Amino acid sequence: LADVSLFIGDRDAWGKGVATAAIKLISRFAIATLGLKKLNAGVYGPNRGSAKAFLNAGYTQEGLRRRHYKCGADMVDAFEFGLCAEDLGADDLDNESKSA
Repeated sequence: LADVSLFIGDRDAWGKGVATAAIKLISRFAIATLGLKKLNAGVYGPNRGSAKAFLNAGYTQEGLRRRHYKCGADMVDAFEFGLCAEDLGADDLDNESKSA
């Protein structure tokens, strides 16, 4: 079990699939090479781009924590995502073993 997080600071890279590609790469490595069985991720509610990136990388939304984080003067929701080893297809794992 491990938590996955990322920060794409260059706004010019936002919305271009960089986060999705990074999430897929680290997730395949964690499962195929390290043998982890489950990965988790949390996203601030207002950060819809990160939520979309985790979903596009194959993660499933597993939970919602209402008003969980303080963001400026507001309390915002947190979305919880997960990826189980069995969620990755054989092609995903095979691609990782070829690149290792």
